[in-house]
Amino acid sequence: MMGDLLLGIDAGLTAIKAVLFDRTGQTVAVARVATPLVADSTGRSEINMTAQWQATCRAIRSALEQAGTHGGQIAGVGVSGHGNGAYLLDRDGAALGPAISSMDHRGLPSVNAFAATSRAALRDLTFQTLWSGQPGMILRWLRQHEPARYRQISSVLFCKDWLRYCLTGVLATDLTDASASGLYAIRPRAYDPAIFDLLEIPEAGPWLPQVRPSDQVSGAVQAAAAQQTGLAAGTPVVAGLFDVTANALGAGLVDEGRFCAVGGTWSLNIALSRQPRVPVAIRQCTIYADEALYSLIDSSATSAANLEWFLRRVLGDCVTYADFEHALMASQPAETMPLFLPLVYGGLRDDDPGASFLGLRSSHGRGDLLRAIAEGIAFAHRYHIESLRREGLSGDRVLFTGGASRSRPLCQTLTDVLQQPVTTPAAEETGALGAAIVAAIGIGAHRDVKEAVAQLVHERESFLPDAIRGETYARRYKRFLDALDWLSGTRSAIDENQGR
Repeated sequence: MMGDLLLGIDAGLTAIKAVLFDRTGQTVAVARVATPLVADSTGRSEINMTAQWQATCRAIRSALEQAGTHGGQIAGVGVSGHGNGAYLLDRDGAALGPAISSMDHRGLPSVNAFAATSRAALRDLTFQTLWSGQPGMILRWLRQHEPARYRQISSVLFCKDWLRYCLTGVLATDLTDASASGLYAIRPRAYDPAIFDLLEIPEAGPWLPQVRPSDQVSGAVQAAAAQQTGLAAGTPVVAGLFDVTANALGAGLVDEGRFCAVGGTWSLNIALSRQPRVPVAIRQCTIYADEALYSLIDSSATSAANLEWFLRRVLGDCVTYADFEHALMASQPAETMPLFLPLVYGGLRDDDPGASFLGLRSSHGRGDLLRAIAEGIAFAHRYHIESLRREGLSGDRVLFTGGASRSRPLCQTLTDVLQQPVTTPAAEETGALGAAIVAAIGIGAHRDVKEAVAQLVHERESFLPDAIRGETYARRYKRFLDALDWLSGTRSAIDENQGR
């Protein structure tokens, strides 16, 4: 007998979430386990793959225990995970060293040196701009700097495909992850040898897994994985989703005319189009969960992770998220406030100038810095949404999800900065809900994406912009852009001088 619950697994760069949903989309249980990510000052950002799988097992068992249920009650499993990066397997199907995450930027010098003609040719094939966290650039770096490891590669997976492989033993990916990778030709929807030749990794084509629809059942939980997770052997597992797509789907984005912003480790900003578009002002165009649609995405590691860094690494956990919210509610935006550039984990433009507080005065205190961080996060989302508008996309509302959306004062800050209504979804873990949605379609509970979203996604709250605060934010946003331009110019000058 088919179970009553859906399991959505969302493996992010900060945490792995296992969430149980009932057939109406209500959250039954949530378990979160930290992602074993290690980063250093050289630009490396890596994840122990075995530890990540073990963390996923703990999260699943914890969710089942919280719900007071067992694996036999799970009707289907969907997995989403951070896109790009590279999860490598050797010829025995074992992890080949640590995974390299999408925040890794050791290959940034290679990106900067990439020939303009090759860059344009790649963009025309893949509908992606070139950046350092893509699997192609990571493989290129490995070929040049770790040739022994490179020669042992047999499979290149994305995050959620590694976890699904651990669950089912099946090597595969889905359209959303493949089309976001920079290794997949969008128009013919196929891997193209020309892409691998342009990246100077011609042998890599056979390493990529078969591409399947996101909602296609692509294996069943194996006996060993059942023992580790508490799931029932034979439970169907669908191909799953790129986490950007999963979050947008779980927030209710199903058609053109709206934006979706995800505030987590990354600032992810999405709009949908019936036609594919070669990106000019944004990072990428990918295939959506509804395969008739394309998602236009602009993103950077400039969202709520910057706040977490400040609270933990700078303030030493002596300030809580409640203190942060109080600081926002206790003050108003003003020209005299400091400005924060949220670039702790990388730049808005695939550069790496580092974060900055600008305009600090002796009169400023902790609350002012916390407000500046909130504004900086909102400005980064505005930067990306304006880039989407330059691509010809429009929207009358922003669906806001991710960890940052749980803060009402931050939601109000975002809507005032954008001067557009902002709506938050009822589900806190929309990435896991997006994964559960495609699982529900895969097991036959719903016909398609629109029907499933209509039944499973619910609105929590809407925020309306304040025009007076919007005028102040408009002036501060211009200063934010001027500071970005100055930092980029300074960094270019430094790099040029060092190269002499």
